[in-house]
Amino acid sequence: MSLLRTHYLPAYIRQVCPPFTTDPWPASSSSSSFSPKYGSCRETRVLDLYVAAETKRDSEHFESDLLEQPGMGNLFDLHQPRARLEDLIAQRGTMSGHLVERVTQTGESRVRAQDVSINFGLRKAELRLPMATSSNSTGGDRGRPLPRRTLLEVERTRTTSLEETADALLHELACIPLRAVVTPSESGDDGLLSVSYVEDASSAHQRGLAPLPPQQRQPQEQQASGAEADKAGKGPSSRSRVSNWFKKVSSTGS
Repeated sequence: MSLLRTHYLPAYIRQVCPPFTTDPWPASSSSSSFSPKYGSCRETRVLDLYVAAETKRDSEHFESDLLEQPGMGNLFDLHQPRARLEDLIAQRGTMSGHLVERVTQTGESRVRAQDVSINFGLRKAELRLPMATSSNSTGGDRGRPLPRRTLLEVERTRTTSLEETADALLHELACIPLRAVVTPSESGDDGLLSVSYVEDASSAHQRGLAPLPPQQRQPQEQQASGAEADKAGKGPSSRSRVSNWFKKVSSTGS
């Protein structure tokens, strides 16, 4: 497979749509910043898909379904930039400390790089994680991962680089308080841990994603009620001010 990648890599690079960048086979470049500790390179799968399609066309001498215009367009308009963006987030997030290579304990506040996936579009990019809810806050069943949900999104344009999009997503991710929920594998292998994430309730409420829980809602409602009473002149602070004023007038008159 390495020989085929080497052979088709130049043609693959020529197909990449500007302003997107590419680094599908980091092992082929000594200057690549990608390290095995960040996980597997997701764009390599797109390169292998391209290689498979090209070898099929060369061997059978006809256009495969993949290489018809819609298929090839999807490969380089969607799959390539999405995989490249996921690789950039893994690299930059791990280097900056926003992401980590491993999560082994429930309660950790950082996200495991391999859990991040991206929905990529021309106008926006969404970051998705396996999110636990109130009904499954202990994590998914062993061997049954939780569904990924969109945690945040950023706007982009046709001229926005993948590097800019990756930095914007990581910046937004750093502002959201998350807690990891770890479900051990049956074999006890740390590498097979199932990890999901829970967002702080007040953060989700501020972002308009969920109501406040009752224990947090009651103090805020009482505070708001007291403020409205004061504003209407019916709160205890207003009565206190009026009482003090009468005492002052009475003492002056006497």
